[in-house]
Amino acid sequence: MNIQTVKKLNTINKQFYQTIASYFDRSRDYFWEGWGKIALKSYFGNKKEIDVLDLGCGNGRFYKFLLKQFPTIKLNYTGVDQDQTLLEIAKNNIEETNTKFIKSNLVSNNWDKNFSNKFDLIVIFGVLHHIPSYNYRKSLINKTTKLLKQKGYLIFTTWNFWLIPRLKKKIVHPQKDRGKDIFSKLNIKPSELEENDYILDWRRGKTAYRYCHYLDENESYKLFHNTSLCLEEQFKADGKEGNGDTYWILKNSTYCAV
Repeated sequence: MNIQTVKKLNTINKQFYQTIASYFDRSRDYFWEGWGKIALKSYFGNKKEIDVLDLGCGNGRFYKFLLKQFPTIKLNYTGVDQDQTLLEIAKNNIEETNTKFIKSNLVSNNWDKNFSNKFDLIVIFGVLHHIPSYNYRKSLINKTTKLLKQKGYLIFTTWNFWLIPRLKKKIVHPQKDRGKDIFSKLNIKPSELEENDYILDWRRGKTAYRYCHYLDENESYKLFHNTSLCLEEQFKADGKEGNGDTYWILKNSTYCAV
């Protein structure tokens, strides 16, 4: 995928969240089921302090979840998102002095330059399907790995919309008249997209469109292949069907058992 298409798709998603930010916030005011299935206490329960980086933090709800999990541990939390409205919501809801919010685009080549420190835990929830191009998704994981402390954890999710009929209905098909009009309006040609790339619609409060990529298991494994990340656990959770997301829990280690 060329850089011009990457920029166009990223602009589509930026406009999407600007359009539906308030509706999205109201629909994302709960803790994800899968968060409760992560063995966070076994990973960090003996620590007095945890440095956390939340990439694509939205309204900051994962920080509130961590507070419930670790009421006696100091949480140094940094949230990163490209949507200013959602960041303002997070800042208004979270006033602790040990939190920081940064506006940054994870598709840019230098988003990681915001950090000189490393983290015990980095999470990427509901983000990777919005990153255009396999090369940029791979780059995001590589850069994130370098921000982890030794024996730190990276946890990311992949969205299984392709496997769920009610979500699959949201796909805009460019072969149909309505789809042709939407692709034209978005200034995107189907030939510009990579395999498993889609445009999905949103019809809650307002109508809007977003770029989404379906990451199958093969691609997900490739993202952390040849890194220092070792797969600790993988499971599915979330959504009405209970399998909306696949969770990938990875540990930064110099040695991975085969």
